[in-house]
Amino acid sequence: MKDNVSDFAIDLSRKDCCYTPGDTLHGRLHLKLSEGSIDITSLKITLLGLGRVNIKGKKEESLQKSLIYMRKEWTIVSSPMSLYEQERTYDFEDSLPECIPSSFYSTKGHVQYSIIAVLEYKNNDGEPSMVKAVRGITVIEELDLNKLSKSYFEPISEFEHRKFGWLSCFGGQIRLTLNIDRTAFVCGEGMTVVGRIENKSDRHIEKVSASFQRIIRFGTEIEENTETSLTDTQEMQEDILAMYVEEGASIKIDKKIHIPPVVPSTPSPGSHRRDCHREEHGTRFHLRRKSHLLTGRLSISSQRSRTSLTSLPQIQRLMLISYKYTIRVKSGGVDIITINVPVIIGSRPLTDTLSKDFTSRRDTNCTAVYKLCKHDRAIPLLDSKERTLCNKAQLQHLNKYPFFSDLSTSSKQSKKLGIIANTIRAENKVMSTILHSVMDERHGKSAAGCSAVTACDSPDFIDTGRETTSAKHAEEVAFTKLDPLFRQAFQSTPDNSIDSPHPKVLNVEDLL
Repeated sequence: MKDNVSDFAIDLSRKDCCYTPGDTLHGRLHLKLSEGSIDITSLKITLLGLGRVNIKGKKEESLQKSLIYMRKEWTIVSSPMSLYEQERTYDFEDSLPECIPSSFYSTKGHVQYSIIAVLEYKNNDGEPSMVKAVRGITVIEELDLNKLSKSYFEPISEFEHRKFGWLSCFGGQIRLTLNIDRTAFVCGEGMTVVGRIENKSDRHIEKVSASFQRIIRFGTEIEENTETSLTDTQEMQEDILAMYVEEGASIKIDKKIHIPPVVPSTPSPGSHRRDCHREEHGTRFHLRRKSHLLTGRLSISSQRSRTSLTSLPQIQRLMLISYKYTIRVKSGGVDIITINVPVIIGSRPLTDTLSKDFTSRRDTNCTAVYKLCKHDRAIPLLDSKERTLCNKAQLQHLNKYPFFSDLSTSSKQSKKLGIIANTIRAENKVMSTILHSVMDERHGKSAAGCSAVTACDSPDFIDTGRETTSAKHAEEVAFTKLDPLFRQAFQSTPDNSIDSPHPKVLNVEDLL
């Protein structure tokens, strides 16, 4: 006989599946039978967090290591029982640990979190069987910009030049001067870069670019010993500051660089020191920068901060993430000038940058939407040999990270995305209003029809009409009447959120 379990899946109250350490996880397990009944032997749910690094190479350049950051199990059905209902739901709730690292993906390692449900049962024929359901979640450590030192939000100046020629034969020089408004951001903000590129040489400058790079350090003791850790640098985005600077030309640079959605920097002591990312350029040319005098300026814990960050949670990490902007001047196909500017990517913006609509709210995350990082890849959550009824989207997980499009410092690109999101919200509100109006009208007509038929005393027609009305009413009740656990979870969703199950009715003013 064909197995009669037709659906077994996990739903979460948060549609984006994004959480911070210590958050409460609300979920629901759906079990549906196609026919008959089953004898449930056991039903368990496991909350699992796993970190894994797989770097192959020579002995000193290879690392294979796994760590379990979280493993919580609880039993929904502990003793055998028979299920005759066609559908059954099980609610669950638990809190995430306080000290767990952010979800992250790279080709050399990742940190992933998932919820796995295992159902063991016997079907109508008495044959034992097992099926699994899985759902991935994203965990994002908090890095609040309001708790960083004010020096992160002060302008910095960068200067570099390159001379050409041998001995007494002077071939001119190229000078690059840059002023950057600050060095700590959240995703969606814009970094303002103003400066000038001067070509006083006989060479042609092809371009001046700013590359946003992610530096990942792998190791078992990366926070204590930075020299033995393995490092991988990934280029996340490149922005052009100037193009085709001819001989004797001087071009002004004025650019606001968009910060794309990425995992926030690891809030670890000493992980963002400016001198950690200096590149070696050989002995022929010595590069000088004013910022080199500010040693340790970008260390999160090395300075006094507005609210202390020294009491960071002790987490055994396999990966440590930091970011930098690399400004390059390219001529003749090679980089003749390189400047590294370490930056910090946080998860909460400065309160000064919040728009007026949100300044009265305590939770600054209310302005964030969660977006995919274009460099991430989906992580499989179950082995292909394991039996499951989940769809392809549920069997793999893509992490999402906080993105802010409505700050006063948000980039133009972010604000355009925000306008599109608001348009979608408005359309959803209009469609919701139309849908409710149509449903109310149909219910009114059905009720009137039932009254008229009752007067005519036509049993067959009465049964047909009532069946249709009852089906529609049951469908509406299933959507609107949630249990108290889910009602409380959904009430925390802002009314203007795309994920809001009950959006407000759209007014004409909302479209203006």
